[in-house]
Amino acid sequence: MKKSFAVLCCLAAPAAVLAQEGPHGAQAAPTIAATRVTSPIHVDGRLDEPAWATAQVVTSFTQYDPDEGQPASELTEARVLYDDEALYVGFRLHDRGKVNMRLGRRDMDLADADWVGVVVDSYHDHTTAYSFDINPSGVRRDETKTDAGDDNSWDAVWEAKATVDSGGWTAEYRIPFSQVRFNPRVATWGIQLERIIGRRNEYSVFAFTPKRERGGIARYGHLTGMEGIHTGRRLELLPYTVARAEYVDPRGNPFRSDPSWGSRVGADVKYRVSSNLTLDATVNPDFGQVELDPAVVNLTQFETVFEEKRPFFVEGREIFNFGGGNLPSGGALFYSRRVGGLTSAVGPPTLAADLPQNTRILGAAKLSGKTAGGWSIGFLDALTSREQARFRDDTGDHTIVVEPTTNYFVGRLKRELRGGATSIGGLLTAVNRDLSTPELRGVLRSSGYTAGIDFRHEFSKREWALSGFGSFSNVRGSQGALLREQIVVPYHNFARPDSRVLTVDSAATALSGFQADVALRKQAGTHWRWFGEAATITPGYEVADFGTQRRASRIDLSSGVNYLERRPGKVLRFYNLGLAARREYNYDRDHILSLLETSGFLRHVSYWTATYAIGGQPRSL
Repeated sequence: MKKSFAVLCCLAAPAAVLAQEGPHGAQAAPTIAATRVTSPIHVDGRLDEPAWATAQVVTSFTQYDPDEGQPASELTEARVLYDDEALYVGFRLHDRGKVNMRLGRRDMDLADADWVGVVVDSYHDHTTAYSFDINPSGVRRDETKTDAGDDNSWDAVWEAKATVDSGGWTAEYRIPFSQVRFNPRVATWGIQLERIIGRRNEYSVFAFTPKRERGGIARYGHLTGMEGIHTGRRLELLPYTVARAEYVDPRGNPFRSDPSWGSRVGADVKYRVSSNLTLDATVNPDFGQVELDPAVVNLTQFETVFEEKRPFFVEGREIFNFGGGNLPSGGALFYSRRVGGLTSAVGPPTLAADLPQNTRILGAAKLSGKTAGGWSIGFLDALTSREQARFRDDTGDHTIVVEPTTNYFVGRLKRELRGGATSIGGLLTAVNRDLSTPELRGVLRSSGYTAGIDFRHEFSKREWALSGFGSFSNVRGSQGALLREQIVVPYHNFARPDSRVLTVDSAATALSGFQADVALRKQAGTHWRWFGEAATITPGYEVADFGTQRRASRIDLSSGVNYLERRPGKVLRFYNLGLAARREYNYDRDHILSLLETSGFLRHVSYWTATYAIGGQPRSL
């Protein structure tokens, strides 16, 4: 653990040489002042408390679509209050037409309903934010936002109510400070207020950025006056107990009856070390969310990657994102569903067996958050138990160890500079298994380690971006386990008879590899966008102990150009025409893919859309 922390701290040196710079430049961001209140606010969708009348009213909303840069077609009034425990936001949404309502589940798609949203950059770091939306039917959406994308698996505890009347509708929010992370010494937050009018396909915002410029969290407005606030309760305890009954056909499993009964207990703990650092812990976490995974028929040679749903692992997940999520290996360095899952590499010799459904997590702890100095911090350590399976053969009943005791560790440090326009970070993962039986040692790797550095630098008013990363991997195990790794794993296949560089080393007890990527993109501008990218991944690269992977032994070159027209014309409201090329080789220098493709997206003034793609792949392996 000490070595892991030392490696990550080395990132401080290169990060310190980059100068700080604001994200807005000369353009001033719009501002709204929050008003502190002492009287209670009852969230009922009616802004009838006296405190709402004392708050600053914001009415300046600008269309992003359909008429870019024009004032919103309907009047919107927004107000912000706060007290010792929560942030309150009130909207009065005037509407001379019909308010579109849509009922659905939490986090539903926007569809064609009316919506209103609050997005807060509570760190005021210009790179991360929390979004809260509600529609007139009271359906809520919440998600975390980063430059790498949005994640709606995050579910905060907050209140919002909406009411509809003849003049429009009203929305009222209560967002507890305990649900977001912030620096109490900074009295200014970033904020974006959004409104969607479904019948017009109109999207208007409080802080407007032209489409030709780089927008996003860095261009949000300012929420001032956030003084003297605290996180509220420092300790949260969530125990659980589950009773379970299964009525299944017991045939093939002599150890089960119909019905089968069971129970389990566990707990999640959250402790606020500070307003911007959280310590999470779990003992025997609830796998009920995992059991809701959709049924999948996988006809490929690669495993199915499921979405993480367990609250312990969802909390602060955006901090562990590495390389923007687009890795040459086709996977990720950190896949939290490994913790508690089954490798299925060792199984009973007969079908008459009782296998565990998952591996018990004996305990796990995670420290995550951001410091006032701009460092994103994430450390996670988890210990899973040894699991056994019962089976029956001609000689009687037996047990076999199918999963070893395993420790998982991941550490992440990331430094953001120049208002989030530049970042540099590192990630380290380590998996260590206690292989106590010959069956386990023959098929499982005893350890797997990964270390990587990633960076992103936006320049020329954030119109251009240079990004890249590199990561090393090392796995260790017995000769049998490493021989299996070289031959059986489909993306390695060291036994290919036609390969000139790949050879099977039957005496190997370790395997190492490297992957890297660098890309230059023109990401803003009136019409033209461009990118060029080069990537490589060596044959021995392996991260599946704590990550996911689909490829190895690749050299990829790709580039593309796009022409966009966002100004509505007489026929088309928007169109995007692109040309892209890609060339891939393996480490034998065999040409394995060439692709030349042109594609386009067109939106008629009536909002009908059309897409096309025409491409060719010359003959290759």
